[in-house]
Amino acid sequence: MSREEPVLVTKSTMPPLQEVVKLLEGVWERAYLTNNGPLLQQFERLIAARNGVADAVAVANGTLAIELLLEAFDIKGEVITTPFTFPATATAICRAGAEPVFVDIDPETWNIDPQAVERAITPNTTAILGVHVFGRPCDVRRLERIAKTNHLRLIYDAAHANFVRTQGKSIFEWGDASSVSFHATKLFHTSEGGACFSPDPEIRAKIRRLRNFGYGANARLTEVGTNAKMMEFAAAVGIVNLRRVDSVIESRRRLYRLYKERLAGIDSLAFQKIDGDETNFGYFPVVFPSEEILLRVIQELNQKNIFPRRYFWPLLSDMTPFAEASSSSLAVAKTVSSRIVCLPFYPDMGEDVVGEICDTIRQFV
Repeated sequence: MSREEPVLVTKSTMPPLQEVVKLLEGVWERAYLTNNGPLLQQFERLIAARNGVADAVAVANGTLAIELLLEAFDIKGEVITTPFTFPATATAICRAGAEPVFVDIDPETWNIDPQAVERAITPNTTAILGVHVFGRPCDVRRLERIAKTNHLRLIYDAAHANFVRTQGKSIFEWGDASSVSFHATKLFHTSEGGACFSPDPEIRAKIRRLRNFGYGANARLTEVGTNAKMMEFAAAVGIVNLRRVDSVIESRRRLYRLYKERLAGIDSLAFQKIDGDETNFGYFPVVFPSEEILLRVIQELNQKNIFPRRYFWPLLSDMTPFAEASSSSLAVAKTVSSRIVCLPFYPDMGEDVVGEICDTIRQFV
């Protein structure tokens, strides 16, 4: 029997309205809406501190964050990346004037396969763009060795990986730079937004210029930039949401464990390999034994007004703009993509819904 309210794959965590209004009262008093306002500066300090890094450069969205990083490093030529990601990863490469080269993924982590990266390097390769898929860190040490050995830039699309730590430090301390998304569907959001992180203060300063059309000191245009500024409204939402992000992550942790308990013993299901606690519990992806079974489960759940999402499917390499971007076999990526689904997953989702979803899966697997 179908429920009245649909259960979607995710649901935005809404900050307490009165706390947001309190911050917006200051915006109204100052009449300062954008262009590096005081709330934006406060938010940058807070998000950097929460991630344990020196600085963050907030921007209008996560896609622009990737584009600005590629532009800051003047990336051209071939950029090795994964086809198992959201289109923004590859479109940013193209918009930077570079060429995406897709390689296969690891069968357990679903992140870019370092061995495949090494095989794909050519004299035209300039950078590696790794993606921490579903917040699970890439093999950062191995990718760093590959990048240094071959004199390549190493940039991470960390859209899913806010607050994640690996190898004893923030995910944003690895590589030359990282981008993150604060989109409304993420476990932490500013309604819309993103940020750039880099250990290099000169790169951070350059991104600050690029996000504001290329203006430097004394209101002089120093380079060609764009308008990627985060508004005060988004910063206000971020500041308030950040106050409760630890409880949001803990709620997601409990929900994640509940799903795993209810699906335990079904050997034909596969889950992303997580090392220790190196995740922020942003998603609950499952790989089914076949696409046929996956589609039957989705159909049954949809009839109950429950809507998981095939994510990431199709592969970017199967999309028209990127049809020529593969360097070699993508056998693992194709298999995972055809059989994976993200189940509904958000903090206030009832345990009864988890039970209903898992019982439905057990009918077909």
